[in-house]
Amino acid sequence: MAQITFTFPDAVAPRVVTAICFNGNYQDELESGVPNPETKAQFARRMVMEWVKDQVRTYEGNTAFSEGMEQAIANQKAAYVAVDTEIEVT
Repeated sequence: MAQITFTFPDAVAPRVVTAICFNGNYQDELESGVPNPETKAQFARRMVMEWVKDQVRTYEGNTAFSEGMEQAIANQKAAYVAVDTEIEVT
């Protein structure tokens, strides 16, 4: 399985985790008042993984949409040509 590794100085790690947790709206306590079982480090890792997955989903969705649009345009052009040659007004 392929791996992606992020490497930064140990002194920077708390800043990275804190930033990801802040931007991802990490909560120390759940709505019920129970402490969050997911640590900040686990949350940060999950957010990075979700970002990677979102990038792939967005790319593949946009590519499929573009390819679908190209095919739809080609089909529409073919339909216009077919109509013009098959239907006559007398």
